[in-house]
Amino acid sequence: EILDANAVITLEQVESLIATTITATSKDNDKKNSFNKDLNQQIKDFDFYSYLCNETKTLRKGSNYIAFDVCPICGHNDCLRYYPNSNSFYCFGSNGNVGGSIIEYLMETKKMNKKEAINYFKYEILKLPKEKQLSNEYIEKVKQRNKEIIEEQIKELDLEIKLPENIDWLGYRENNEGRIITIVLCPRLAKFIKENLHYFFINTETDEKVPKYFYKNGVYKMFTDKSIKKIIKSLIPLDIVTVKNLNEVFDLMCMDSKYIDMDKLNNNEDIINFKNGILHLSTGQMEPHNPKYVSTIQYNINYIENPAPPKKRYFDNYLKDLTNGDEGQQQLLWEFIGAVISNVDGSKFKSSLILCGPGNTGKSQFPILLEKIVGKDNYTSADLRDMNKSFNKINLLNKRLASFSDVTTLRLESLDAFKKITGGDSLNDSWKFKDSVNFKYTGNTVMTMNEFIKFGGDSGDHVWERFIPIETTNIIPPEKRDKNLVKHMLEEKEYIISKALKMFKRVVENGYNYTIPDSVLKTREKYRIDHESVKKFIKECTEIVIREPDPADPTTGQFYSIYQNWVKANNLYDEGHSKFREIMLKETKKEKPKKTYGGNTYYIGIVPLDEVRVTFGEEKGVFKKQM
Repeated sequence: EILDANAVITLEQVESLIATTITATSKDNDKKNSFNKDLNQQIKDFDFYSYLCNETKTLRKGSNYIAFDVCPICGHNDCLRYYPNSNSFYCFGSNGNVGGSIIEYLMETKKMNKKEAINYFKYEILKLPKEKQLSNEYIEKVKQRNKEIIEEQIKELDLEIKLPENIDWLGYRENNEGRIITIVLCPRLAKFIKENLHYFFINTETDEKVPKYFYKNGVYKMFTDKSIKKIIKSLIPLDIVTVKNLNEVFDLMCMDSKYIDMDKLNNNEDIINFKNGILHLSTGQMEPHNPKYVSTIQYNINYIENPAPPKKRYFDNYLKDLTNGDEGQQQLLWEFIGAVISNVDGSKFKSSLILCGPGNTGKSQFPILLEKIVGKDNYTSADLRDMNKSFNKINLLNKRLASFSDVTTLRLESLDAFKKITGGDSLNDSWKFKDSVNFKYTGNTVMTMNEFIKFGGDSGDHVWERFIPIETTNIIPPEKRDKNLVKHMLEEKEYIISKALKMFKRVVENGYNYTIPDSVLKTREKYRIDHESVKKFIKECTEIVIREPDPADPTTGQFYSIYQNWVKANNLYDEGHSKFREIMLKETKKEKPKKTYGGNTYYIGIVPLDEVRVTFGEEKGVFKKQM
């Protein structure tokens, strides 16, 4: 909308408006550059007008400006103005159209960037002494301060990191305003970490989410990606840390890191990592911790070669009570403890210790004591059935002990998982949300139960040889039960460890064979007979007859039903119809049952005892009672 078509405005009024704008702009620049107050004051105090007079001639003076003849910026006449109120200029030429302080004037007339213009103003025009030496001193102060900050941050990590005299992963530059800026040189930081920290990553099918270990307090511990980035963060002054820098250094480590195969972990069977150093099992000599040993298992115990014998002998007395005085079983338990503490691959024994007996015999205290000795990071306690489920087998990785407690009521379809665990077969599993890894369990297993485990599937000699059962029958009377027994036994841990390892050396020298007493072998045979319920049934519940089957005899299906009722009543394992048929034909030396009497099938030459027929057949409704 036009307010006044006849209104006019003079050139001087236009220039006055521009002068006001330049003054306001100059004040805004002062605020933006408030960090460099000395420079701002020098610009304000500078005799800009005289400088311009040396550049060109004045033409005329207005109310708040001075016009110059030829403009050094655009070369035109009468287009350069100087404004005393703001000590600034403006070029109205079409090739100029710029304004500002002496700094902007120098940038336009001498084609400089801002830093160059500032330096020219300070050192060429004002003739100030150059601050080169002062700048170097300032940089050194910044470097020293950064090093002190990093040293403080490292202390929070509890990692051994020795900083170099010159931290070369931090760079320094001066910005346009003369400030010293610290920058992170990520490749150099990744190189420093690789060369000065002891760590490794595990080779997997993919290179994502792989297990990562860092050396800390004499042992390699698994670190999360977040924990590794915390290490990276500690090596950068806090005020310049960025997520971009952390991720870049981490990615460089992953691309150019130290990868090893899973089977390289804890594969030196001669060493045992204790709190006070590395013990060599073969020589009994100790040496300081050393990152050259790829050890992820350390016991929080100081090893003492010949500790003083305990006064009260809590553990010795416990073993006597547990084994009911059987010295052979006591020696076996000592050897097993040594195997757990050692770094020897437990799959060489292809066996599991089993403590089986009624309650209040102290059997559950044995695995608890072992768990306390090896420490929470070096054992896993689980349900044997869960070993067939995802995210459970992975808990066996790099553990020295797998404790399966109270498996009394366990009935397994097969022992496939158990055989893989004790036999050193390859296992595949993963932590949640991470890639799977292939590994084998190299520790030892112990199980406690009130009655021997029930299982199906393969039950040959090679399976039973994996069981080392100690039958615990000595029930401790209430007045002799010590609720603090484990605590008291742990007071003797140095004695227990020293003696156990000395006895375990005999096992190694004996070709990795435990000293198994006859009492254990007899117990295993008894459990085997009880477990092979079909043979036990045939032996105890049937009789051999020399005649053809009779219609009153049980059919093959009824015979199996009698067996099922008998198994259930005696809490034995049902081996299944197929196994029952196979063993029945083998015992009667027949290839197949005989079909007779209306198509019914009978076993030839074998019938249930009369009492068994009545108790588990007729009374259970398998067939009608005989009249």
